[in-house]
Amino acid sequence: MYDSTLKINKEYDSSLTKELYIKTFELTEKTEFVNQNESLEIICHFINQPFVEIKGNSNKKFRVEFWDDRNNLQHFDTIDCNMWVSVNKQYFVRWTIKIYSDNNLIYNYTLDYRGRRVLISLDSKSLGDTIAWFPYVEEFRKKHNCYVIVSTFWNDFFKKTYPYIEFVKPGSVVGDLHGMYTIGCFYDSAKEPERFNILPLQKVCSNILGLEYQEIKPKIFFSPDKNKNKGKKYVTIGYHSTAGLKYWNNPNGWQELVDYLISQGYEVFNLSLDTCGVKGVVELKDKSMNNIMNFLYHSEFFVGISSGLSWLAWGMNKHV
Repeated sequence: MYDSTLKINKEYDSSLTKELYIKTFELTEKTEFVNQNESLEIICHFINQPFVEIKGNSNKKFRVEFWDDRNNLQHFDTIDCNMWVSVNKQYFVRWTIKIYSDNNLIYNYTLDYRGRRVLISLDSKSLGDTIAWFPYVEEFRKKHNCYVIVSTFWNDFFKKTYPYIEFVKPGSVVGDLHGMYTIGCFYDSAKEPERFNILPLQKVCSNILGLEYQEIKPKIFFSPDKNKNKGKKYVTIGYHSTAGLKYWNNPNGWQELVDYLISQGYEVFNLSLDTCGVKGVVELKDKSMNNIMNFLYHSEFFVGISSGLSWLAWGMNKHV
């Protein structure tokens, strides 16, 4: 159970160790009713979607209602003991759960993540998606004053710059959760409140987590090495992306740009994993992520299309 004597605020006390406040969390919101003739246990959590289970030995019927944060009744059902009911909405809503027995309100709980454990899973392997979405994981933690566990395919970018978040690998088993949200592009109204392909990429995540949308730059960890181009000034480019609609389809555009940059005294390095075939562009022999980031770090600026490299350059505070 949440310990109200433990000092937890939006930024957390710097003296508070992670080990100390992990111990203050409990699996679910549980309420027990015991009298001479019957016992009830109501279990409520928000792992993927709002879920209510009633356990016990009562012969009564129970009406379970799910109210959204606009005071609209989204769903209700009548169940017996040792049954459960859920609502198929997997994005954040500040739900209120009400349970009636014999027309008497016996349970009334509004979602509150203070001091609770919440798992946020970034479902995309894409570098750009991860960089765009990650800042909102931290915003969710601060807004709800909760303990966040996050799963991404690029954890090493953020582990050292977000010390109050616990990182796990995708597919890891995580226990003692009160809530869970999956961030991705789904074409599924049960998983996202708006169609993702008409939104700014960062708003996809802020929507699912119920946060106000504003552009937020992530804090990416990188320890630069020396300039491997021997101090010569150069520009980096990202020629490729994951879909045809993202490409610069001017047939002469890249060549004209590269010719101009070279005429201004710049060398031009392609950071995309695939070669670009533009005359005058230098292809890196070592295209490991660390080397790509180092070349990006020391470049004068980056020119790219809608791709992970553009998001990476922006996240590293490079002019894009």
